[in-house]
Amino acid sequence: MVQEWMWDEENVITGVSALPGHRLRIELRTGSVLELHMANRLDSARYYPLRDEELMRSVTTDGSYLRFGKGPDFAVQFSARMAVSRLFMVLARRVAAAARPMA
Repeated sequence: MVQEWMWDEENVITGVSALPGHRLRIELRTGSVLELHMANRLDSARYYPLRDEELMRSVTTDGSYLRFGKGPDFAVQFSARMAVSRLFMVLARRVAAAARPMA
């Protein structure tokens, strides 16, 4: 039987670390590891501060959020749900592009 994640009730991130090239390595409670490429998002107002590599390397997690900077007012933070949904959006675009017939 497959058990559904309860995003709002569980800490799904067990670890996070910054990688070169504005990437994040996100370890999930299930044992899965995700690599999130942030470079293509750094022009947006929300993620612009992460152009600072020192800020990018400051990433921490409380299990539910990825946080950059020092608390209580983190410079940037976003939820595990947002990180995972962005990964699936990128994957869906790649699958759709691969499925297009070549001209």
